[in-house]
Amino acid sequence: MFQPPLREPQMRHTTALTFAAGLAIAASSAAAQVYSSAPNAEIPNVGQFVPLTDTITITGGPARIADLNVNLKIQHEYDEDVHAVLQTPYGYINLTTSNGFGQDYLTTRFDDSAASSITSGASPYDGDYRPEGLLNQWAEYDPNSAAQFFGPNYRRLTELNGLSANGDWTLWIEDFNSLFQTGTLLYWSLEFNYASDSNNPRAAAPAPTTPRAKASINYSVFTSGQTARFLIDVTPAYLPTPSTGITATVNASSIGQGTITLLDDGVNDDGVAGNLIFGGAVPVDAALGDYALSYSVQDAQGRATTGTFPTISVVGPGPTCPQGQDPQTFTNLRAFGGWQQDPDNSLANLAFTGTGRITDIHLSGRLASGNTGSFASNAGIAIYFTDGTANLFEPIPDQFNEFSYVDVADADLHLFTPRDPGEIVGIEVYDNFENEGLDETWQTLCLSFETRNTLPIINFAYNDPSSAEPGAAAGFYASVDTGVNPFSTNLTVTVDLSPLGGGSAELFDDGAHNDGDAEDGFYGGDVTIPANAPLGPVTLNVVAADAQGRSASTEVPFTVVGPVQWDETVNGGGDAGDLPASATLITGAGTLGSLSGFIDLDNADMYAINICDPANFSADSSDPRTQFDTQMWLFKANGAGVEFNDDGPNGGSFLDNSFVTEPGTYYLAITSYDYDARDGDGELIWENTPFQGVRAPDGPAATSPISSWSGFNFSTGPYVVNFTGVCFIGSACDPDVNQDGNSDQGDIDYLINVVAGGDNPTNIDPDFNRDGNVDQGDVDALLNVVAGGDCP
Repeated sequence: MFQPPLREPQMRHTTALTFAAGLAIAASSAAAQVYSSAPNAEIPNVGQFVPLTDTITITGGPARIADLNVNLKIQHEYDEDVHAVLQTPYGYINLTTSNGFGQDYLTTRFDDSAASSITSGASPYDGDYRPEGLLNQWAEYDPNSAAQFFGPNYRRLTELNGLSANGDWTLWIEDFNSLFQTGTLLYWSLEFNYASDSNNPRAAAPAPTTPRAKASINYSVFTSGQTARFLIDVTPAYLPTPSTGITATVNASSIGQGTITLLDDGVNDDGVAGNLIFGGAVPVDAALGDYALSYSVQDAQGRATTGTFPTISVVGPGPTCPQGQDPQTFTNLRAFGGWQQDPDNSLANLAFTGTGRITDIHLSGRLASGNTGSFASNAGIAIYFTDGTANLFEPIPDQFNEFSYVDVADADLHLFTPRDPGEIVGIEVYDNFENEGLDETWQTLCLSFETRNTLPIINFAYNDPSSAEPGAAAGFYASVDTGVNPFSTNLTVTVDLSPLGGGSAELFDDGAHNDGDAEDGFYGGDVTIPANAPLGPVTLNVVAADAQGRSASTEVPFTVVGPVQWDETVNGGGDAGDLPASATLITGAGTLGSLSGFIDLDNADMYAINICDPANFSADSSDPRTQFDTQMWLFKANGAGVEFNDDGPNGGSFLDNSFVTEPGTYYLAITSYDYDARDGDGELIWENTPFQGVRAPDGPAATSPISSWSGFNFSTGPYVVNFTGVCFIGSACDPDVNQDGNSDQGDIDYLINVVAGGDNPTNIDPDFNRDGNVDQGDVDALLNVVAGGDCP
């Protein structure tokens, strides 16, 4: 029973109509009509929970729909964010959800007769496509507004054929991403009964002068005696007069059945009576081999069309039931795209009986393809339990090509938690990829079970953080199933720290160690890293053991890291600036080995560093404490670019001495991926690609100094950069450049020698006046300071 809407959308447009009659169909001018709306309205994102709705109200329209198309014009920065549903006076149809990776629906016609579905198209959408059909992600992202759709969810526009066009037709559009990209609904229209909207540069398909037919068969492969079900979807002739008295027949003599008359009566797998889908079923009685069956569709006006069904194969019987207890057999279980709980997926009761705890379910059967573009590896099966949960399995791995059928002799479906037979109540077959129509069918499926003595099972284990300094703590976690047949008692879970010079650290399932609920099989605890642990990566074992002498273990990678030498907040006093004028100076004495900081949204961190040993310079952000996808940039003191890297060899970003030839003050910047350096005109200093390799400036503004940052900064988090060949910048304007404890002529002589290209044993930055150049100006600035003048 229809329920009234839960709430009224806040953004609604009811638009005056543009109406055109007689478009291309002079003989039926009263029936061929176009209704349109041009709201030019912004499409809200899901975070606003106010979908855009635009309604066309039709009066005096076609009393009987013979054909319906929908045109859309949408300007949008990222098509994958767009969801569009058409609510008709009778039910609703999903036009598109989350399709495409580019921009705009230029002029997109949704037409059931189109060659391709919108799900297989590409941005920008500018052509004819079949609509997606079933509601998909809208319900996931915005269940409140999705609940306001009423009536059946149509798979095709042709399901409206035969109904009146009069009533309210409402287009719902939403942007499911709450950030960044935006869009506008410019225009949309309804084309009835082969009318063609003049605002679409491509004319709609002409009205048929003979009947048209789409023929399908339930399987592509049969065993002898198995039932073949034929369907023919008929589009009647429309000109010069509509078809009446349509009949459909199949020549099935090659499979031993002669001529079959298909019926549109609602009882032959043809859907609703009178919907012009004709169906019929007969058993296959033929030798092994391939067969092509022909069909004929005729109307009472003497017009006909003929064709052939997709070729079928007759093969030998499928696999028998696997070994195991209480085998149960099912036939003809159909899976549609749309993941688990698609209303068109097949459900079946599963009533195992027996004793013991079930650890594994065995599966055998024959899977037949139901759709071009479906893969056997997408086929899934859900095992349901009395507590409402389910385990999901994909029993055919690595089958990434289209297939006709696959036989499964014995697939082992291991249960995450052992179950009593009475706890397992049902199955659902599904497909894990959103596709149009039937994906595959388990022609035969047999399930049995086994109860076996098992060790404790560690489903997974991890640590957070995945690194720590010696003497610090890191959280370790594990999901563990007890051994069964018999049950484990006194189960303990520990982390073996012997590779780090320690003993064992226990994890707990008591609800008090960040482990969730007590006794839920999830163990946790803080583990202290031994103070003498060697630095570097290591593999630690998580071990589960019970009093029955059974144990299981799994490996967890871990890295022991050294303390960070300099921190953005602790040592720098707060967030580092993002340009040379506001950069944080890393001042001090000696070698700089590492720095740490934190990146916020729309933020870059820039530091002034002293590259004191150019031949050995490197900067690497692949430290495990770095928690986002970094980019690293190096600039001269005057802001000109030196080098850049996105993806280094160790997983983070990496700079080296490829373009660093002189010691001195440089600016190092850290950003997240796609937040890029630009000049004063907003042009890129570096191109976006390639991602690997250290590159000198190569963008349109390669020779310009940095002036700003922009782009999509999707990530935030901490980072650690490790250095070689880098020193602290000396205390501001320290004239003791030879570091003998005095500021005198010796310092001036030392700097003159370094500027002239001589040795620099103290590794000072010779750019004393910090103007980006090493020259006589630095000597003059030092002379002034030694004489008592101000620092430059």
